[in-house]
Amino acid sequence: MLLFAAQSCKKEDPAPLPLANFYVEGNGSISPCYLYFHNQSQNSISWEWDFGNGKSSVLENDSCLFDAAGTYEVWLFATNVDMVKDSVRKNVNIN
Repeated sequence: MLLFAAQSCKKEDPAPLPLANFYVEGNGSISPCYLYFHNQSQNSISWEWDFGNGKSSVLENDSCLFDAAGTYEVWLFATNVDMVKDSVRKNVNIN
């Protein structure tokens, strides 16, 4: 007689959803200038920045050189352990 122990698969609870957010230091500066981007995302383990000027980064916090005056659309994508992404967009102004 063979006995098999049946175990049900236990599905892990999903990770908390990421909530992307950041603040910018130096907004409104005169070009050329560096702006400093400070991640304030919650429940995230990786980050992707698009600075709106052709430059990007995967660091949690970073800075970026802006050579010309204008308004730039900056995106931050935050990803949690389940690979779920959230994003936030903010405009920065360079004079």
